[in-house]
Amino acid sequence: MNADEPIAVYRARLPLARELVPYLERIDANRWYSNHGELVLELEGRLAELTAPAEARWVTSSSGTAALEAAILATAGRATPARPLALVPAYTFVATAMAVERCGYVPHFVDVNDVTWSLDADELATHPLLARAGVVVPVMAYGRGSPQAAWRRFHERTGTPVVIDGAAAFEALVDDPCGIAGTIPVTLSFHATKPFSTGEGGAVVWSDSLGCARVARALNFGFLGARSSQATGTNGKMSEYHAAVGLASLAGLARRRIAIAEAARAYGDAFAEHELDERILLWPEISSSYAIFAAESEREAQRVATALKDAGIEHRFWYGRGIHREPSLARYSGDALPNAERLATSLVGIPFCADLAAAAVERIATTVARVVIPARGAGQGRFAG
Repeated sequence: MNADEPIAVYRARLPLARELVPYLERIDANRWYSNHGELVLELEGRLAELTAPAEARWVTSSSGTAALEAAILATAGRATPARPLALVPAYTFVATAMAVERCGYVPHFVDVNDVTWSLDADELATHPLLARAGVVVPVMAYGRGSPQAAWRRFHERTGTPVVIDGAAAFEALVDDPCGIAGTIPVTLSFHATKPFSTGEGGAVVWSDSLGCARVARALNFGFLGARSSQATGTNGKMSEYHAAVGLASLAGLARRRIAIAEAARAYGDAFAEHELDERILLWPEISSSYAIFAAESEREAQRVATALKDAGIEHRFWYGRGIHREPSLARYSGDALPNAERLATSLVGIPFCADLAAAAVERIATTVARVVIPARGAGQGRFAG
């Protein structure tokens, strides 16, 4: 690549057209395009094989947000006057709060743990607003695997329904199905930027078969087995065309995982040359959708961001400044949020994908090092403002 060629923060790579043809021909032959078609059922079955030790079922959806809405409806139902609140982390993507809104809940923003970047189940069990909360929605930030045992204990202790938003956690789930899946529903996104993709789509993974039936009902206008709407729902079913992309993606999954491992190793080596490898978070610690540079302060993060921009290297603060600062959500209440505020301003998303050129990786590492190392040598302290 040219030395000044722009580097995108992420470039999705879905199956090629020729890899989709066998599945598209099946759609043509069946003339069944949506509503739990043959390809959707096959995709759900093959995904369930990946998590067979957990005995969890998969219910696919049209998006990760639809999956989250359906899981909330299937688990907690719509908000009630007695329990109008949903406790959600302030450090997440806006879809988490918007999904609870669509189920009638009022989001209340809670701080995250400064190590896991997720809600702390033990701390939340004594939250002063828990008695008014109809649902709690922990998030696996950046797809970091978070065993659900703590949330099962939380639910048993408090009786409050829990739905885990694991949007980017496909890899963590497949690698540790018994730890990640179980009696608490986990929702996934299959967006084009996620580690497993159907182009657009999602799923609920849950060991509760009756709960999965309620999810399927919620995704189909409240219909289940009869042309009679029995509960609140939406139109959130996956189409056969998206299932075709998913099946083709599964066929190439093993090759992709090898490529991701090699890319992450090369990325880590490039930053290690500058003694910055401990500041980079990569797969398998987080989802392969991301590479995160952990700045020591907001000031350092802004210097890194400016240097990347000037070098033609795209970056992201993936969760903005925290969803509590988004204009559409700023009217809602929240706790004190020191950890979310710090993480939102110091975790810089930098480019990563399986086929990122070695020259691009070196350019990224050099650009970051050029800013960070002189400042570090000048005595910048951790979390200095």
